[in-house]
Amino acid sequence: MAGSFRTSNLFVRCQFVAMIVVAKSSFCLAEQSKPIDITDSIEFKSSRIDYNGPTTDVVSTLKRRMERGEISFTNRGRSGYLIDLLRALEISVSSQTLVFSKTSLQQEFINPKNPRALYFNDEVAVGFIPGSPVLEIAAHDPKKGAIFYTLAQPESGTPTVKVTFQREDRCIECHCSNATLGVPGYMLRSFRVDADGERELDGTKSEVTHATPFEKRWGGWYVTGRTNTIKHMGNLFGEDEFARHETESSFRGTLTDLRALVDLNQYPTQHSDMVALMVFEHQAEYYNLVTRIHYEHQMNVHSDAEERLARYAMMEDEAPLPGHVVGSTQYTCWYQSLCSTDRSGNEIRRLNLKTRLFEHRLSPMVKSRSFQCLPPDVKARLWKRIQAGRADIAGQLSPAEPGHRTTQTTQANPN
Repeated sequence: MAGSFRTSNLFVRCQFVAMIVVAKSSFCLAEQSKPIDITDSIEFKSSRIDYNGPTTDVVSTLKRRMERGEISFTNRGRSGYLIDLLRALEISVSSQTLVFSKTSLQQEFINPKNPRALYFNDEVAVGFIPGSPVLEIAAHDPKKGAIFYTLAQPESGTPTVKVTFQREDRCIECHCSNATLGVPGYMLRSFRVDADGERELDGTKSEVTHATPFEKRWGGWYVTGRTNTIKHMGNLFGEDEFARHETESSFRGTLTDLRALVDLNQYPTQHSDMVALMVFEHQAEYYNLVTRIHYEHQMNVHSDAEERLARYAMMEDEAPLPGHVVGSTQYTCWYQSLCSTDRSGNEIRRLNLKTRLFEHRLSPMVKSRSFQCLPPDVKARLWKRIQAGRADIAGQLSPAEPGHRTTQTTQANPN
């Protein structure tokens, strides 16, 4: 009987272990992420993501500093709070790019004679339109994506008043779509425009990334710099000018400044630097991919976003530069001065500008806060892929090594 009891007891224990194994297997299956397409929408206002909740972007940090009285803004006449805001966010005015297509919530203020100026660094972009009542701000939260704000400009002749940043969910109407990979993000577009900056519906619209051929870029944008080999759509508005461009590809292709086209006395600089514009285009899609990965991870779904980000970071689909380009401001020097130098002495932010954008064919954004904040398992997989594909430079970089930022004073005249 004792032997029978032991046999029975062993059988029960085996059944119990089997039940645990089955339960664990079921749990693992339940936790497996669901495959989706990268174009499938994600509910960004879900409780898991909490898009409208507290953020860690640089504007939220600036707001806390202002509340503690550590920093204040001054009304500087025609530009209002612009210069003080750029200095507080460590953005150089040499990053100025000018867009004259009507592609903003404030499009009634925008036209080729009064373009919208954009200034940016690795984490935030600021929009300024002369005569507009607000400054526009898009800041990147590492886990939630683009967070949009406005800052009310002071009225002319009035003393400085309390500065208030306002979250703007209206921007999501355009900035969360297929163009941004279905998450709150960034988009740079290029299309033919008429003499007033209105888009011409002729099918030439394109979302611009670093993979976009240069002949399809910069429609609706001013572009300054020096190049004799790149054909693009910049600096053109109106049917006659585009017609001339078709037969004379160099028409307005190279401009050192814009004084012949528009009065820019209300702007900090007279330029729309093509090097800055190329960097801006690269960063926008990078952030959309990073945000998409975060959202998929939190919602327990997956697409090919990780593979796309790995390819994007390694510049595998970058459109080749048809020739050497030189910017019209000190932006190139400023951007490279923020270099993070790895253990072998390579400067990952070094620009090439002869055949490609970056010297090392590896995006400096892999050193950014957004990359460091990726889920550990995701970052490990991405870093393994990057190390295999870019062993010459990635092998000298640590995936946990944060990017070094050198504080720069924003200069009013960087030319």
